[in-house]
Amino acid sequence: MRNLQVSLDNGQTIPLSQVAPIQYKLEQPSIWRRDLLPTIAVQTDVVPGIEATTVNAQLAPSLAELQRKLPAGYTIEAGVE
Repeated sequence: MRNLQVSLDNGQTIPLSQVAPIQYKLEQPSIWRRDLLPTIAVQTDVVPGIEATTVNAQLAPSLAELQRKLPAGYTIEAGVE
């Protein structure tokens, strides 16, 4: 995640770690389900002053590339709550 490339307005890209601190933490495992499918959820906070929809738009190309590499039947769905 630290090296995930984020597109800037000027067309350049930078690693996500330059704009957001990345932290890993352990939680009690649980199996989430959406539409009866096992689901892995990744949750984040954004820097004050930045909207989640902006971050989603910037990450969309990288997520699309990752989606192309996933095995058949796996999907990535980004959302803002």
